[in-house]
Amino acid sequence: MNIKLKRTLISLVAFSMTCLPFVGTGSSVKAASNDATINVAAKHQTIRGFGASSAWCGALSDTCMDTLYKNAGLDILRVRIAPNEGWNRGDYRAWADELSNAKKVRARGGIVFATPWTPPASMKTNNTTTGANKGSLKPSSYAAYAAYLKTFVKYMSDNGAPLYALSLQNEPDWAPDYDACTWTAQQFHDFLKQYGASLSSTIKIIMPESLGFNPAMSDPTLNDPTTAQYVSIIGGHLYGSPIRDYPLARNKGKDIWMTEHYLEGNDPGTCVKLAKEIHDCMTIGNMNAYVYWWISGDQNGLYNTRTNETYKKTYVMGQFSKFIGNGYSRVDATNSPQSNVYVSAYTGNNKVVIVAINQGTYPVNQSFNVQNSTVSNVSSWVSSGTLNMAKTNSNISAANGRFNASLPAQSVTTFVADLNSTNPTTDPTTNPTPGSTVTLNNGWYYIKNINAQKYLQVASNTGKAGQNVELGSGSGAAGQKWYLTNTGDGYVTLKSALGNYMLDVSYGENKDGSNIQIFNAYSGDAQKFSVKASSKDGQYFVSTKSSNGTKVLDDYNFGTADGTNVCQWTYGGNANQLWAFEPTNN
Repeated sequence: MNIKLKRTLISLVAFSMTCLPFVGTGSSVKAASNDATINVAAKHQTIRGFGASSAWCGALSDTCMDTLYKNAGLDILRVRIAPNEGWNRGDYRAWADELSNAKKVRARGGIVFATPWTPPASMKTNNTTTGANKGSLKPSSYAAYAAYLKTFVKYMSDNGAPLYALSLQNEPDWAPDYDACTWTAQQFHDFLKQYGASLSSTIKIIMPESLGFNPAMSDPTLNDPTTAQYVSIIGGHLYGSPIRDYPLARNKGKDIWMTEHYLEGNDPGTCVKLAKEIHDCMTIGNMNAYVYWWISGDQNGLYNTRTNETYKKTYVMGQFSKFIGNGYSRVDATNSPQSNVYVSAYTGNNKVVIVAINQGTYPVNQSFNVQNSTVSNVSSWVSSGTLNMAKTNSNISAANGRFNASLPAQSVTTFVADLNSTNPTTDPTTNPTPGSTVTLNNGWYYIKNINAQKYLQVASNTGKAGQNVELGSGSGAAGQKWYLTNTGDGYVTLKSALGNYMLDVSYGENKDGSNIQIFNAYSGDAQKFSVKASSKDGQYFVSTKSSNGTKVLDDYNFGTADGTNVCQWTYGGNANQLWAFEPTNN
């Protein structure tokens, strides 16, 4: 069974609903019954980007890459690690085409991750690269496979295309008659327990990339603190599976990426269906990235390399990727303000991006209400049966955050506006700020979250730069001990007992959801915090200098389980942001 047939069969199962035929924009316009309300102060996940795969596409041209990674704004490339028996002899010819593709995408500002469909045949139980007899990686080959993957990472880096992330396996729960290798959830766990530390020391790890985004494939790895620390991204595909949230991954501080899917056909109805799928991945799945399947090929791809034709799916993806930058945050938006209309919104660089999908066969009027900011310079771009990312308006009238627009039939419209103010439009008392700065004595402390009644700890009690920080039951372990030092400017540093590492806001970001970790001690802004009074004696908010004091340490999603992630979030005055400092008496 070839790849195309496999995709076709599963797509028919997963997407049996018949697409509506395209109906052009007529004069009959249906009126909106409700506002689409966008709350720019209510932030959700950080968006990493949008992309596609060059697997089996050969070396792609500059024209193709310009079309996708400049004009349409894609910024993620998924390359294939071809099985290579010559890897340990310096024979890397099997990887040359993907090196070329990766270099071109990086030159256009994108990031690249790599996925193997199979290890070399010599490492597998069936001694072939196909999925015959459900061949899997031999336990005796675990060390060789880890070395093989590291060799590919080094090859790409040494030749000018360093990778952002590395996947362990494509579709481990599928055994077709082409390149494949089956893994169980336990095999992933066991492999990472032995070799995760070595692999993750130089690159982010993605797993499991299951066929239908099956959480059972990654649950054992995430539920074990030892293996969870090695995984940065949970990836999955949408074949035969509904889009769903994965709270365990989010609570563990992992990105969630949709790393492969495609829809058959290139008609307007199918293309708008693709937009709805991306919308659902962002709003239902809380995903950080969406990566389509093939770049080139037939009309199921994005681009025809023989004719240089750009398929409409590319423009539909561009309605997201061209305007939503890496690092933007999804914000609250009315999901479906009227029948067949779907809205999502994103903020970054002092702009709001609103993507409105009309799956219906008639144009509709839609009103938008942006809260907690006024907007100006509202422009729109549309892809429909007749338009391809066409700029249709450059100065839409907006007053007090409100504007109206017509959404053509079976279309995707992207609105981009400047945010003029992030000040609340309601009573300021509904958005309080932390209290006055409190000076605690220098010394060792356990730091307990009031909501969870669990302690701030370094994951797996392991000291290394970039190690995650989470909540755990009191154990007295070194990973739960923090030395507080007043720096004399109203801030403190918190040094871990595990070594010369300090509590640290990842990348020094000023974003809701930015991860909290330990990092090599240098006492920079990312490692400075301010202890703030609350209305309750002995309970404090801990604000971050990297956010200029507007964000605080936060028990993510009010979690209470061991392993709940800790991030920074805009101050809300809730118990999940309250902490008690308990002297360790040593």
